[in-house]
Amino acid sequence: MKRNTVKFALLGAASFALASTAWAQQSAPAPRPSDAPPPASTQPVQTTNPTANPAGTPGSDRTPGDRLNAPRAPAASNAPATAPAPAPASGKFTQAQCDSMWATSDADNNGELSETEAARYFAMHRGASQPVEGGKLTRDAFNAACLAGLYAEAPVDPGAPYAGANSFTEGQARDRALAMGLTEIGELKKDNDGIWRGPAKRSNAAGQVAVDYKGNVVFK
Repeated sequence: MKRNTVKFALLGAASFALASTAWAQQSAPAPRPSDAPPPASTQPVQTTNPTANPAGTPGSDRTPGDRLNAPRAPAASNAPATAPAPAPASGKFTQAQCDSMWATSDADNNGELSETEAARYFAMHRGASQPVEGGKLTRDAFNAACLAGLYAEAPVDPGAPYAGANSFTEGQARDRALAMGLTEIGELKKDNDGIWRGPAKRSNAAGQVAVDYKGNVVFK
């Protein structure tokens, strides 16, 4: 009987050991997915196609995020563009222009101009206090005056003619009108505003000329 008791005791201990092992295996926590290293990606890396449609447009293979990483165009510069070559000084003509002006004026081609041929240029010389000596304008004198800008047409102030005390004589007012290319200038009379007025022509068109105290010449 004593041997049976020992036998039963040994069998009970073995059963308890097996049961404990099974219980421990069932109670152990399973590994979490986050503990395992992520699997290597098998998807190819997509690169931006520079010839593809812009992001966000139909048929585009780019995402809106691509626009943030795309190279930006350089910012516009505030520096001024290259300046053009400076224009000749106002009123000065080139040699070619002076030669053309002379050829047009020297009707008889005798190498000098009379006041009949070039009343405008004679008036300009008088207006500049450089009267033509001997009544003949030589080619050299004409060329020097032309290149110096003496034969430039005077600008007219906006709003002219202006009222004001006019110190010009009728002859000086006439020279001003002649210098502007007017012809067939009739009698000039000074009105109550101090403006010289009278009939004249420009390019065979008849009209009225007005010369104010500033020397502005207005033809209408």
